[in-house]
Amino acid sequence: MNHRCLPHDVLLLCARWTDPEHFPGDRAVTGWDWRSHYERRLEATMAQWIGKAILGWQFEVRRPMAFAPVAHLVGTAREDLDHIDSIARLCRELDAVPDPNYRPSPDPGGPGTGHVCLGVCLENGIALALKLLVQRSTDHMHAPDEFLAALHDLLRLVQAVRPFNAAEPLCDAWDLLFRDGHAAIFTPDDVRALRHQFVLALYPLAHTGVQHERIAQLVKRLAEDIPVLDRATAADVRATYDMIFGPGDAATPDDELPVHSAPALPVGFPAAWSHVFAAGARQ
Repeated sequence: MNHRCLPHDVLLLCARWTDPEHFPGDRAVTGWDWRSHYERRLEATMAQWIGKAILGWQFEVRRPMAFAPVAHLVGTAREDLDHIDSIARLCRELDAVPDPNYRPSPDPGGPGTGHVCLGVCLENGIALALKLLVQRSTDHMHAPDEFLAALHDLLRLVQAVRPFNAAEPLCDAWDLLFRDGHAAIFTPDDVRALRHQFVLALYPLAHTGVQHERIAQLVKRLAEDIPVLDRATAADVRATYDMIFGPGDAATPDDELPVHSAPALPVGFPAAWSHVFAAGARQ
């Protein structure tokens, strides 16, 4: 039997995500600002939920209720259903479902803003959950293996759903882990595996076509380390670099690394972002 997200599941989820602070307290806020505030607050609430659920999933005793109130949709009722695939499917099923709690701005002169899509907010909440979980890494020093598994799961989710607003949270999480030292609770081998997982999460973001300079700069720094990276990570770094700056760039060594581990470029997708980051392209 294939479990699907039914109307009562949507209502249960929305009850979990309801927060009066989603709506601006300033009644003068109108139009898109009103809606943007609501979406940001909803994404933050979803991030808290998905982060706690993914972490709880790593503990056997907490797994059956980790994704309450929709545990029956997230791999707990069917052992052959991966929980990452389950959450990605949930995002897809909620993609066109409007949030029943959203109310447009009460200002009659404000522009119409349509509705808020639950699936889009949940995708962005997944990326934010990664950052929030890393921020509280010291809270999980007693269970580093479970915490590491949760980070890997969230990075796999980012790869699966490709959130539109994933760039900032992902780069923030990278800085916290590898520049500010939050990854010190892991072994060197675990750190290498986590860095590789980050690279795999960055690659599909390049496919979205979102021209984000912070990701470009991060990938450029990673490309400088290609000679000292393990072969698999170096191949994926090079593939990601080529996605952003175009193949054959002289900034990285031409070592003919294989890129078979990188996903294939979708048919008809723009070849690169090189024109965006070229000298003189920005004012």
